Amino acid sequence: MQSEQEIRDLLAEYSRQDQSVKMFCQAKGLPEWRFYSWRKKYGSARQGEDYPSGFVALQVRKRQGTVAAQAGELFAEVQSARGTCIRIFQPVAASYLQSLLS
Repeated sequence: MQSEQEIRDLLAEYSRQDQSVKMFCQAKGLPEWRFYSWRKKYGSARQGEDYPSGFVALQVRKRQGTVAAQAGELFAEVQSARGTCIRIFQPVAASYLQSLLS
């Protein structure tokens, strides 16, 4: 069993490398579930990995005038918790917008 400091050192080592969790865990002989458990308990040392998940704030604005979108008019804008922004200029199904957020 590792001490808290050893766990934090492993998480810090992972944060300095550019490899997937799977590859890192295989190299260390560590089950992935344990890595994720430690990261949840002790936090992520990698920049930008501690971002909220789950519900996403959504702003809905009523359109003025016609229901159909005109050519070149913004239909939807989706922004992730990490700040990535996707703009859609034609009507799409709600399920498509939902898939962009997952």
